[in-house]
Amino acid sequence: MVHALESAGFKIYEATTVLEAQFLAVHENIPAVIIAADFEDRHLFELKRRLTTIPLESSASPEDVIWELWKLLSPVASSAIH
Repeated sequence: MVHALESAGFKIYEATTVLEAQFLAVHENIPAVIIAADFEDRHLFELKRRLTTIPLESSASPEDVIWELWKLLSPVASSAIH
């Protein structure tokens, strides 16, 4: 999945804990966090409260994720958000 997302032009960071994801989001200006279907962390609620998150379903393909990211991050979509 990471290779497909990078090939589509997205910069990818991987975190194994919510605290790592929060740190990366602040210091790397990350607009969205993708959460693996099998990820569990007691701080996940806090992450979802503070950042834009995309929870993956176990059957999600790279194309599904790319489509969601383009909808969320494209200039057309962002100009529609006020």
